[in-house]
Amino acid sequence: MKLEALIQNLGSVKIYDPSHVISKIDIEHISADSRDIGEASLFIAVVGHATDGHQHLSAAIQRGAKACVVQQRQSLPEPIVQLEVPDAREAMAAIASAFYGHPSKQVCLVGITG
Repeated sequence: MKLEALIQNLGSVKIYDPSHVISKIDIEHISADSRDIGEASLFIAVVGHATDGHQHLSAAIQRGAKACVVQQRQSLPEPIVQLEVPDAREAMAAIASAFYGHPSKQVCLVGITG
């Protein structure tokens, strides 16, 4: 799936594209775990309680990440597309929904109370 299509529904996003390639990037996998990144992946740097995903950006890039979602723009040794968002967790939810074809729109939910 094209990266541009994945980020269409993100509210506030600043795009840093040093090589002007965002329109050509095809994403085949998304992950917030740098150990799970492979070729054509999108890495999402989530700030957690024990670790900060931003610390693992270099590892994700070495493993083949084509772009990354960050909460603060990073100075990286290699030119890579960075998508700066206010909240990486919220962005991850929107990106995953788009990547998997918005599955919640296909669910019929009925609630019975009382």
